Amino acid sequence: MKRTSDATRARIFEAARAEFARFGIAGARVDRIAENAPANKARIYEYFGDKETLFALVLEIELERLGSAIAVPDDPIDIPGYVRDIFDYHSANPDLVRLLYWEALQFSSQNAPREEERREFYAQRAAYLARAQQDGVIPGSVDPRHLHFLLLSLATSWFGLPQLARMHMDDDPTAPQNLHAQREHVVWAVCRILGLDDTQDTQEGCRKRH
Repeated sequence: MKRTSDATRARIFEAARAEFARFGIAGARVDRIAENAPANKARIYEYFGDKETLFALVLEIELERLGSAIAVPDDPIDIPGYVRDIFDYHSANPDLVRLLYWEALQFSSQNAPREEERREFYAQRAAYLARAQQDGVIPGSVDPRHLHFLLLSLATSWFGLPQLARMHMDDDPTAPQNLHAQREHVVWAVCRILGLDDTQDTQEGCRKRH
């Protein structure tokens, strides 16, 4: 019975993630989630409560997956590689950025789900940039928190604003050649922002200029 219950929960979760990524909290419909799972609508309420609680759980699990997949680097000069890994993760998991954009609309003036824990998540990443700053990779005048937000924006906006990417490229932004080109441009931009050598192969990142 537990195996059946776990399988049902997993199907509901996957259907809910797709539903929320496409329609947001307000536009999502529990009956559509039930149909796409497939699962009994009453079972969704039994397992997860209301729609807002289900959204918060979906986002929490997606952020945990991100945190597990993208570790904070040990090498302070590997910031371009770190940003490249973020780009690659969202290329494979574009729903997360869309969920965050929907969350912004819902919680712009109030605490987002699990906000305090997520603050700590980002503080750890800003601390990595602060260590790189101490090693001379980043100028002392730069606020690591602002820099990390900027780097996240570079790595994720392609997936959160696909309509703008399509308008710029006059082509499908998810086409392999466009993803590859944008990935290279993101790494190039990070290298230039940090004053690193951007003449190396962007597959390998860049190094400090001498």
